[in-house]
This record gives sequence, structure tokens and C-alpha cells, in this order.
Amino acid sequence: MLQGCDASNPINSTPTNTAELDALPNLTLHGMDLIDKAKAAVEDACPGIVSCADVISLATRDNVITAGGEYYAVSTGRRDSRVSLASSANLPGPSFSVASAASAFEDHGLNITDMVTLRGAHTMGVVHCEFYSCLYNFRGTGRQDPSMAPSLVESLRSVCPKAASTGLGSTVALDQGTEFVFDKSSLTTPQRVEL
Repeated sequence: MLQGCDASNPINSTPTNTAELDALPNLTLHGMDLIDKAKAAVEDACPGIVSCADVISLATRDNVITAGGEYYAVSTGRRDSRVSLASSANLPGPSFSVASAASAFEDHGLNITDMVTLRGAHTMGVVHCEFYSCLYNFRGTGRQDPSMAPSLVESLRSVCPKAASTGLGSTVALDQGTEFVFDKSSLTTPQRVEL
């Protein structure tokens, strides 16, 4: 059974099954309507040939290029999943420590390099303020994360006031200053990851 990256996210929930798209980790996933439009256009041109999984992979690559990232080859020929289960969306959350996230990735047969690549790939876009508990209540201390730069805390607090940090309404750029640009700086600067 194919799932996950094999285009099970675009499958809608039914009255008897909650799909991955409606699982808690994916509630802020946007752009599926664009994937649907691209898939429809491809189907008009060559029906039954290109999978939605390939459309998603190619669209992702093209978006990275458009945002200033490097070109990379994409293998095609993947088949689409016919099943989508909310229970399959067991991704490590933003509150996971590095060790916990590494363990979760290992459970899926992925190593630390895979984890850094996949989690670090979120260089564009926004994050909801609810995930910035480090600004006001780091690990239940009632204080900010002491390891954060004060200027970054001040900047994030201006966008995510304490009252807004409890809901999905307010957002802040994932990468300060490069929200719409594929930031390659982390690819050229070696980082040390301690577990």
C-alpha cells in the first residue's frame, strides 16, 4: 500500500475515513487546490499518464527554483496512493527535541541527514504563532527560551503577542527576512547537530 509522499495527502476524507489532509499535523497544509489544478491540466494533455505524486514532486522542485533555489533532478514514474489515513500523519512535531525527532525519523528508516534535510527544507513560508511557546513559556517555565537572541524574541513577540500565541490566526515567517526566497545559506555553512 502506497502512502505519504505517494500523493495520499490530496485524497479527501469520507464519512467513514479521516484522511491525512485532515490530520492534526496537516491542518495548516495549503496549496492543494493548486495541485488539483495542475493535475487536471496534465490529465487534459495526457490522461492517465502522470501521477499526482509526480505533479507534487515537480511542482515542489519548480517552486524551489522560482524562489532562488538550485535546480535538482526529479525522478518520475511514481504511482498514486489509493489510501489516505489520518493515523499515517505521525510526523515529529515542532516541539520535538533533536533527539526525539531523530528517533521518529529512524522509526521510518531515515537517518539524521534525512531528518536535517527534510526538517530544514522549510525555509520558505510561515509558521503559526501557537508553535512559538518558546517566546513566553519555554518548557513550562513561564519565560522565554534563554538560548534565543533577544532581538529575535523582540521581533517575534511584535508579530506574536502572548494572546495570539494560543491560536492559528497569527503567523510569522519561518526564516526571518527570507520568507519568499529559498535560503541557501544553511546549505553552505556546516552545522553541528548534537543528539
